[in-house]
Amino acid sequence: MQKIPRPLSALTLILLVSILTMLALTACKSGGGGSSSSKTATPPPPTALQINAGNAQITARWQPVKGATQYHLYYAKQPFTSLRNPPSGYRTLRGGAMVPNITSTSHTLSGLNNGDTYYLVLTAKNSSGESKISPQVSATPGQVGMVFQDTLKNGAKGPEMVVLPMATTTTPAA
Repeated sequence: MQKIPRPLSALTLILLVSILTMLALTACKSGGGGSSSSKTATPPPPTALQINAGNAQITARWQPVKGATQYHLYYAKQPFTSLRNPPSGYRTLRGGAMVPNITSTSHTLSGLNNGDTYYLVLTAKNSSGESKISPQVSATPGQVGMVFQDTLKNGAKGPEMVVLPMATTTTPAA
């Protein structure tokens, strides 16, 4: 003799629907699908950008950022103070440019104007996106060791001076 299944009670149906709903919501919050792959997070911003100025060039070096596969180096002749993060409007800055997709932890900018101050920021990038900018640094390239003599207001020759390149680190504006 075959057993006839009893219909589920209202309480059992409510419990079953509640459990299935909780499982579905938990799957959605954790990326869903029960898949073992997880989305890669956007890397944190670089924090150790160091620069050295030379004759018509600036060399930037930084520590690798965990999770980054590439870096974008932004530079301009005015500070990165009012741009979005990452600096999508860098071209609006005087002399603003970007070196994209750097795969090493250093890069030399060449062909720069000696005596002009350049401001640099760095971002880290991976398949999930681009990080916020690093702390801003600035440098003034110059011909190292170049000796010049200034003329004073009264026409007399001033002291001889030697050009030394200069680099500074500044905190970016919020």
